[in-house]
This record gives sequence, C-alpha cells and structure tokens, in this order.
Amino acid sequence: MTEARGRASALVTGASRGIGLGIAEMLARRGTALTITARDEERLADVSGHLRELGAPEVVPVAGDLADPALPDVLGKRHAEAFGDLGCLVLNAGVGTAAPIGDLPEARLDKTLAVNLRAPVLLLQRLLPLLRAADRARVVVLSSISGVYAEPGLAAYGATKAALNSLVETLNAEESGNGVSATAIAPRLRRHRHVGLDPRPHPTRRDDPGERLGHARGGAGVAERPVGGAPDTDHPRWDVGLRSLNSSEGRREPCGAT
Repeated sequence: MTEARGRASALVTGASRGIGLGIAEMLARRGTALTITARDEERLADVSGHLRELGAPEVVPVAGDLADPALPDVLGKRHAEAFGDLGCLVLNAGVGTAAPIGDLPEARLDKTLAVNLRAPVLLLQRLLPLLRAADRARVVVLSSISGVYAEPGLAAYGATKAALNSLVETLNAEESGNGVSATAIAPRLRRHRHVGLDPRPHPTRRDDPGERLGHARGGAGVAERPVGGAPDTDHPRWDVGLRSLNSSEGRREPCGAT
C-alpha cells in the first residue's frame, strides 16, 4: 500500500515519448498517480522523474514489450499493488507496418497483431476488475484514421486500428453498466522518426470536406491532435479531442481532473 492508494490513477502505455508522453504529462499536472510502460527502461526512468516533477504523486514505471503476452499481467499486478483501482486506462502503444498485402512479411504481421490488438485485449481482461472498482472509469484508445479510411500499404496497421474501434464499441456495450466507458481517438498521420511522408497531397473523398493526409512510407504514426472534418468524427464513437481527459466538475475524475 502506498500514499497514492485511493487517489485518481491512470495507466498509460507507450508513455515514453509522443502522444503517450503528452497524455502522461497532462495527467501528472492534474495530480494523477501513474503507471507507465514502454520498452526503453532508461528512458522510462527519466520520464518517471519528469512526471513526478510535474505533480504526479507516484509513478510506477514498468519496462517491457507489449508483444510479450506476459506483460499485461505484470502491469495489472504492479498497478493494483500501488493504487488499488484504475480510473483511466490509456491504450496508446502501437507499432506501424507499411507494405502491400502481397508483400507483407508474416513475422511483421504477427508483431503488428500482437502489439496493436492482442495486447489491448489482454490489458482489458487483466484490468477490468480495477476499472470496475473505480468511480466512473474511462478507457481511452489511440486508434488511427487508417482504421476508418483505407490507405494503400497500410492493410495490417489499418486492420488492427479498425479492430480497436470495434473493440471500443463492444466494451461500451458490455461495461457501461459497470461504470466503465471507452473512447477511440482516430488521429491523422504525422511525421515521426519511424515515418516518412510523401509531400504529395492525399486524394480526398467526395464526403471528406477537404482534410488531406500524408502518404505513409515505411510505417504509420499518429497525430498530436485528431483529424478534423472527417465524416464520422461527429459520431459518439469518435471523440475528436481529449475531452474525456479534460472534464472537471469538482469531483474525483477518472482521467485526472480534480
């Protein structure tokens, strides 16, 4: 048992950089106790200190690869020991895979499915008891616009993100009565160290009011802000901002607002 037990807590995957780090920083500033995970143990230790400086009362770093099916159980045990329940689960970690369907290596397909789909399902299975024990818990899933619109070369990546969108809807159908709700965010492509973007504009659809995406080469990434103007972004299943992480009404909020 720790001093942070009983406080609002969150678990963020892929928290060492990018969107995951940004979300963890926002939660830390709100006084949220955190469990964070990523592959780079040294980097994760540095991030833990940074998050404490920002205001997180306690940070539990757990280094590991989510392709390992044993890691979700380790994360669940470490978080439960430290905090007792879980108010917010942020499923951000993922791997990008770019190849035409006919050329997709089997090993890369297996890794993409393991990290982008199997790991979130295993994490939910392990963490649902902790989410149910919290007051109005929230699951936030980083999907992708590639899970909404087909992109040449992104069949495996887009398929896993489309599956996450379906997973979120099913989770809401099954768990809303237990006080657990979920949101999928579908960001657009962005530049990062694993992605090259073709500067040519992406062809728009008739029903797409002008949103243009880069064409991914060598991987797929996510945006610092969600897509604007795509046809389905008004639908409840697509939260086009981090509103679920930003509400504040003077009570213990699951995603860190106080």
